[in-house]
Amino acid sequence: MSISPDQTRPASTSTSTSTSKATPVQTTKPWTTPTARLASYDESSAEGLTSKLRQRLKRATAAAARDGITVRITSGRRSVAKQRKLLNEAIVKYGSRQAAMRWVLPPEYSAHVKGRAVDIGPRAAMSWMNKNGWRYGICRRYDNEPWHFEALTSPGMKCPAREPYATPTSD
Repeated sequence: MSISPDQTRPASTSTSTSTSKATPVQTTKPWTTPTARLASYDESSAEGLTSKLRQRLKRATAAAARDGITVRITSGRRSVAKQRKLLNEAIVKYGSRQAAMRWVLPPEYSAHVKGRAVDIGPRAAMSWMNKNGWRYGICRRYDNEPWHFEALTSPGMKCPAREPYATPTSD
């Protein structure tokens, strides 16, 4: 379920008092801020993902939106060429292929190339997904990448233990 831009949640109110005067100040914040409106699932950013991951992300993103959290897919399925380019850039950045592969795997090992992984943002979305993703079968895979999520379990089941960092494995 997504919330359309013209739907609103009741405004929240809070009252605070100043220490110099006991005058209450009321603030309201409508739910339809631009950030909240963007919390709906963006099908174009899920292009090329497996249907399993795409459907799970759709449900998780809707739940996050109900909690006022915007989930954006910052990187989804990648081509072999793009993955190779990212790896080459990481080799330059980290000084060796071995060090770079803690962050970027070669195309033949990358879950992104297979459409089975997404990187998400912003930070609040990473935190929400880390805490709630298991409900939808979406898990953070690596300790060193708080943005990287995959469909690693069945919805409602505990996520597997995280790996410290990416390692080339065939699965």
